[in-house]
Amino acid sequence: MAKATIVKREQRLLETTAYHEAGHAVAATMLKRAICELSIVPTEDSLGHILKTKPPDGFRPDINGDNRTLAWIEREVLIGLAGPAAEAKHVGRYDHRGARGDYKMAANLASHHHGFGKVLEKYLDYMVARAEDFVAAPHHWVQIEDLAAAILVHKVMKPKAIREVCRAAMNDSPRIIALGKSWMAEEERRQAKDLATLG
Repeated sequence: MAKATIVKREQRLLETTAYHEAGHAVAATMLKRAICELSIVPTEDSLGHILKTKPPDGFRPDINGDNRTLAWIEREVLIGLAGPAAEAKHVGRYDHRGARGDYKMAANLASHHHGFGKVLEKYLDYMVARAEDFVAAPHHWVQIEDLAAAILVHKVMKPKAIREVCRAAMNDSPRIIALGKSWMAEEERRQAKDLATLG
């Protein structure tokens, strides 16, 4: 294989990893979940990661089903699924093998409340749809794009730098409005197609 092809493939992999991790990080930032680090430096078992702070003392989803615990679980699941959803939006398809760890984490956490049967399966489908809508929202997508570009340059980012990139992207109103118009037009096309299929 030509060296140029290998370099191009490695660059593409790094870029998809950046979008994946940016999806996690923007979801965590928007949902007020503290993180310590965002990285696309490969390790033995991953191509990148976000390092979140520890859950609060007394967080025991295995024995506690109060509303606070359920809200924490749902937030963690959404953050976990936002990474694969952002990567899929960027690339045009899901990398289910690469997202295996995210899916496993989401299923394990959600199983404390929903068991391991059909209810869990339906709940995870619902949360995947929520993650897809989350990353597609124009004011979230501009942050994901800009954070992915920043992490490609810096390789490792700390919370303050992440927040600065996200804040700057949120202030880009013309870009958000343009994305919003495009998103609405795409939704209208999808709905028209669905109606045509039914009719």
